[in-house]
Amino acid sequence: MMCIERVHLKPVDLREVWPHEADDFTPWLAEPEHLSWLGETLNMELADAECEKPVGQFRADILCRNTADSSPVVIENQLNESDHRHLGQLLTYGTGLEARTLVWVAENFTNEHLAVINRLNAIRDENFQFFGVEIKVAEITDSAYGVQFNVVAKPDDGICSPLTDNDWREEFFSEFRRHLPANSSPLKPLEWNRNSPDYLGFNIGRWPEIWLSGWISATRRQIAANLHMEGPNAGSRFDELMNNRQEIESRFGAELQWEKSPFWSREVPQVGIYKSNADPTDRSDWPNQFEWLREKLEKLDGIFRARVAEF
Repeated sequence: MMCIERVHLKPVDLREVWPHEADDFTPWLAEPEHLSWLGETLNMELADAECEKPVGQFRADILCRNTADSSPVVIENQLNESDHRHLGQLLTYGTGLEARTLVWVAENFTNEHLAVINRLNAIRDENFQFFGVEIKVAEITDSAYGVQFNVVAKPDDGICSPLTDNDWREEFFSEFRRHLPANSSPLKPLEWNRNSPDYLGFNIGRWPEIWLSGWISATRRQIAANLHMEGPNAGSRFDELMNNRQEIESRFGAELQWEKSPFWSREVPQVGIYKSNADPTDRSDWPNQFEWLREKLEKLDGIFRARVAEF
């Protein structure tokens, strides 16, 4: 029988691997092997990459072509969270180079920028497609890294749903709040915040330093239950909990995802569990998603409440 061992991959800051975006990351991505990795993620074959392609007085990071129809593809890279500057650059380069496909590669995307990509894709022009791709790096051994591309926005996501913008999120969490007392849950939800529409927070006794959340994402087709830690002591508190990981996961009954810096730009450690292939815009599946979220959040609350009270 094949021997399979459990391993824990250590996330790595992108700039530890590529110190400079233009000088290090862009040439790396333009190499045929690495460009093919990205193409496989997008379900297309990319070739003939040119770096720093002139566009008037500007320069596009990468211009390549989709071999299926030889149409131009523009790739814009950044080694941090999506921002307005790179969005504007990509639209400018794509227009100047008459690209049919725009690919925005970033460390992570804000909800607002994902909404822009989906809105542009919703135009449904068959000659245009826009992708948002997150790149993550993990340390496999002391001398080797693993790279992963994750598509977080694509043309199909731009098709309008009966529930749009924040409306469906507000309704989802309103229904979930009603689900909790109806099922005798001890959870104490905070108010849903329109400025953070993908989250519903729960007080675990140390708000706002430590809190639980239910999280949903239609783009990634995921829901999650997490414990978040903020403030100057967040890192040391996370490490203290991490020292008891085996006991905590044994009580929880499943492996949890431990992230020291899930937002990469700042240290906001979190511990939680994710459910994939869950579409929170699908009303018919809400009862199943509510049951899963309530069960996982109640388990996290039961395991961590006494522990965080001692911090």
